[in-house]
Amino acid sequence: MGYTSMTLTRYREEMPEKMLTYLEASLSSSERAKELVAKMLTFSHDDETESESIQARPIIERAVQSYRSQLPEHIELELLIHEDLPDIFFSGHKLTSVLNILLDNSVESMYREGTIQVKLFMYHADGDECSNCHRQLDRKSTRLNSSHQIISYAV
Repeated sequence: MGYTSMTLTRYREEMPEKMLTYLEASLSSSERAKELVAKMLTFSHDDETESESIQARPIIERAVQSYRSQLPEHIELELLIHEDLPDIFFSGHKLTSVLNILLDNSVESMYREGTIQVKLFMYHADGDECSNCHRQLDRKSTRLNSSHQIISYAV
């Protein structure tokens, strides 16, 4: 970030327009990544809420409905939830926070119109490795995914 900012400050007048556009996009993306990391660190240090057995579906539905009211008109939000999901052992507050961080990141990375898709579904971890303990997993789990599709135009 520092070198990009310094280059923009020092050589802005001498740069071709396309290079200026690329460096500004790079700086903007770096700022967004910095903010995302700060949010994740804040989330990971929040130990005030206790985990409990909860139904994720109503929490995700409320969080998505609430987030929809903040979205710009050019971004759509889809919610796909599988039926008959088991309860999960987690904090409802933290689940909402995780979803908001994912959605913030998707919205901030979309320059033009597009769709954000949130999925809550059963996932069978067949031979996957736990990122925490590095053991092989062979069990079913509930998974929350957020992805976005950007509609871009050739210029």
